[in-house]
Amino acid sequence: MNIFEYNPTTALPFTGYSAGPGERPDQYLSLFHWIQSEKFRGVDDHLRRYLIGIDDLEILQLEADGINERFVRPDWSEVESRAIECGIWFQMTAHQHLYTSLMAAEELSCPDDVVTNAILSFYNAQDEEYMRVAIVGPEDFSDRDLIYESFSHIFSSVSPKVMYTIGQPGAAWVSECWALEHYVPAIRLDAASDQDLVALMSEQATHLIDYSRNSNRSPLVEAMLEAFEQQGKPARRIFRA
Repeated sequence: MNIFEYNPTTALPFTGYSAGPGERPDQYLSLFHWIQSEKFRGVDDHLRRYLIGIDDLEILQLEADGINERFVRPDWSEVESRAIECGIWFQMTAHQHLYTSLMAAEELSCPDDVVTNAILSFYNAQDEEYMRVAIVGPEDFSDRDLIYESFSHIFSSVSPKVMYTIGQPGAAWVSECWALEHYVPAIRLDAASDQDLVALMSEQATHLIDYSRNSNRSPLVEAMLEAFEQQGKPARRIFRA
């Protein structure tokens, strides 16, 4: 039997959310680093970054065990499962061999039940019926309210499993801010050419949302819209009149 064996403490480095427009995203040595540091996001960023930077897993475990629970973000029990699944998305995207092994496996072996459930949720999300959204728009886009209002409407009944961007400032960055607040993984796609990027985006995403006006829509975004429409995938154009 083909068994996918996974341990969150295994060193499989990956990047998380972007720290800001043009800035490098945080780097995590393992999923365990992600889990322990996310417990303090929004309440103690200095401690969060300190935990991320510990290379020795035994020391990280000792440090995590020694922190009083009252310092953990108050909503951790509510967001823990979403946060862990989000980390799984980031890690699986960074390690194609890991993703391939999981998708080919008949059974999963993991010492942590919460992580096991997160991996199974990730596995099931590869099905076409789950929403995987690509976000594009101009780099000078700054209408945060428009994105948040439109997301609130579009995702009112079903939240996307993942959000894809091309890592530019503007609409992509604002979307990543929303994604972080809701623990929707925001994956920045890259390719050797615009043609390859269009093919990758249209392969990975089930929906496309474009925040460009007709007058400032780039050739790359035009090509993405055309690719989605040719595949019969929903493509929305949203802008203020």
